[in-house]
Amino acid sequence: DILSNAWTLPPTKMSSNKACGFPGCTLPAPMKCSRCREVRYCSAEHQKAHWKLHKKLCAPADPRNVALVAAPGSSAPPAAAA
Repeated sequence: DILSNAWTLPPTKMSSNKACGFPGCTLPAPMKCSRCREVRYCSAEHQKAHWKLHKKLCAPADPRNVALVAAPGSSAPPAAAA
């Protein structure tokens, strides 16, 4: 399971770090969470796997964009943006 080690690592801080936000991954991360635009990911797989943890800290960069990113009550991760 891809999250097996994620639960033992501290939560990823939201920062402008260019490394992947998935716990333990240090790969370059060209994609950003399209909701907060703070956390970066090396792949859609890491973004999707990290969503369970990240959604607790994720806040829209601009509250006016919430409706465009995810429907209210949706548990699906926002799409990655370059």
